[in-house]
Amino acid sequence: MSEFKPLLKLAVPLMASSVAFMGLDIVDTIMMGELGTAQLAAGTLSWLVFILLLMFCIGLSNAVALHIAGAVGAKKNEDISSFFQDGIYLLAITAPALMLAMFFLPDFFHLIHQPQAVVEQSRPFINGILPGMPATLGFLLLRDYSSSMHYPRIIMIITLLSLPLDAALNYILMYGKFGLPALHLMGIGLSTSILEWLMFSAMLIYVYCKKPLRGAIFTRLQKPNWGEIYETFKLGWPIGVAGIFEMGLFTVTAIMMGYLGVTVLAAHEIVIQWTSLGYMFVFGLAQACGIRIAYHIGAKRPQHINLVFKLGLIIGLVIASIFALLFFSIPHTLTDVFLNIHVPHQSAVLIFTQQFFLIAIVFQFFDVLQVVATSSLRGMKDTLVPMFLGLGSYWLVGLISGGLMAFVFGMGGRGLWYGLVLGIAASGLILYWRFQRLLHFTAI
Repeated sequence: MSEFKPLLKLAVPLMASSVAFMGLDIVDTIMMGELGTAQLAAGTLSWLVFILLLMFCIGLSNAVALHIAGAVGAKKNEDISSFFQDGIYLLAITAPALMLAMFFLPDFFHLIHQPQAVVEQSRPFINGILPGMPATLGFLLLRDYSSSMHYPRIIMIITLLSLPLDAALNYILMYGKFGLPALHLMGIGLSTSILEWLMFSAMLIYVYCKKPLRGAIFTRLQKPNWGEIYETFKLGWPIGVAGIFEMGLFTVTAIMMGYLGVTVLAAHEIVIQWTSLGYMFVFGLAQACGIRIAYHIGAKRPQHINLVFKLGLIIGLVIASIFALLFFSIPHTLTDVFLNIHVPHQSAVLIFTQQFFLIAIVFQFFDVLQVVATSSLRGMKDTLVPMFLGLGSYWLVGLISGGLMAFVFGMGGRGLWYGLVLGIAASGLILYWRFQRLLHFTAI
């Protein structure tokens, strides 16, 4: 069990920071709701599109981290700086495209016939978040660099401290406190930009002050090695696209839930919020597994790969068991956190949340398998085939089966949840098979 302590030391801060990032979204959503329905719809829709676009950049940044983790394991310090600079060039190329896409997002909303109020309110929000996008990408790269070098605690500290700061900045800029003008929805976007620059600056200062991290970054920028940059891009783009596929599955499922009525959709969103919280813990754990596997491959210790995977799976199943116990024992309380079920016209939501929570118990266990297997394969630098396997599992198995059960066989919201379970289960099982297959060839 020599791997247990280093894995947990890396995983716990990453789990905490993942949950904190989810907390930032919740804070912003709650405060958008204070401004009104149109502002909430415009802000959440714009933010969803931004995250979908950002997923591609996250994939590239993750690829840089996997390369660096391998170099750390191989003790090739000269390669660490080279891989980090690959990340700088890649994100510098993609940043303008991301900002341009966001700038024209209100025009896209108009093109797809979104309500005029959403189109009009999305513009000030996007104007607010645009200045922070370079800092967002910079923080992503520094975060993944620090994790791959096994210094994740600072990420946890920065993200946890950002929660109260985000709420305070939102309040000041939304309502125009301390003599500032009231910027309403633009204030939330602008506070996000300010926060991103503060988080990026804090990471940069930490990296500069930490001697083992400083050398790779604060050095002369080399000429781009396009062959190496291409290899990083080739590893990273399937990670980003796979994330978009997975997010797309849940987005389309939510749209389909809306066809079944407001009550069913509300129940679905409540259960999704709680399953997402569980996912964030497992996601941070899986990131740690991928980094440790890349490290051991670099150190030429293939016998440790399966150990990391098994430990990640066991810890993940423990986390899923805790959430399963909550879903089974206190669905009333979990529902009441988001909606007052004691109000007569809202009590009907509880009937559906109780059904969905029971299905979500099974969903969580399969989700652990697919998330840990996916990240472990990424640590082995296998990303392209898993992307296509994910596409088939999420969309061909999950979405189609869910749609058939919901609308053809009359199972309603339960049918869509069964589809989610089948899609995630198919993904988890086939990715586990692929991991074992690659592990066999790695050990030879």
